[in-house]
Amino acid sequence: MNDLLLKQNNDIVYGKFRLKKNGLEVVGNPSFADWSEVGKFIKRSNEAVQFWRGDWLNFGENNYEEWTQYFGKEEAAYGTLANEKWVASRVPPSRRREKLSWSHHYEVADLEPEEQIEMLKIAEEHEMPVSVFKKAVRHYKLKLDVPELNEEQLKPTDPLLFESAQKIVDSSVSTIEMLEKLEWEKMESGARDWLLSHLKRAGTYYFNLVKKYDIKKPLS
Repeated sequence: MNDLLLKQNNDIVYGKFRLKKNGLEVVGNPSFADWSEVGKFIKRSNEAVQFWRGDWLNFGENNYEEWTQYFGKEEAAYGTLANEKWVASRVPPSRRREKLSWSHHYEVADLEPEEQIEMLKIAEEHEMPVSVFKKAVRHYKLKLDVPELNEEQLKPTDPLLFESAQKIVDSSVSTIEMLEKLEWEKMESGARDWLLSHLKRAGTYYFNLVKKYDIKKPLS
């Protein structure tokens, strides 16, 4: 196991490597295992630094009157620090998942605690990249905006219709995931244009189908 040292000039020494502000310096004759270990440390640090800064700022706010002298005067921009501080305050360590990035946690930061837990669990189990997870969270928030129906409103309608409609809505996230995974750049341009055209035609057809039944508030 490599020891981590912090030098007076703020260089970090990890095993046989010195991590400086402007680069990495080799110390001695590192083995492949040494090289591999420092790589893991660099990767982990890069993934964690946003939460580190966020937790650091929140601790400073809660404990020191002078904390504001650092806010916005670090190398990171004010908006970046504000976001990191907000996410760290909204998603405490107990709800964070190590396998997910800071950006995953950012997407759920405005949800309630139990909703955060649910969505982050889904992202981890399905190994969702941030781009897909962002759409999934947006889809989830849209569902939250739909008012619940009471029993009197539900009685005249066959519950199987609601169940079928819900399956169709939920499948949209799966469709997005599949489209995201397509290796578009490897397609021959003619085939890619044909496929995109086909998808647009299909989308237009179903958009008009939904609009047909949206009598009270037509889609535009």
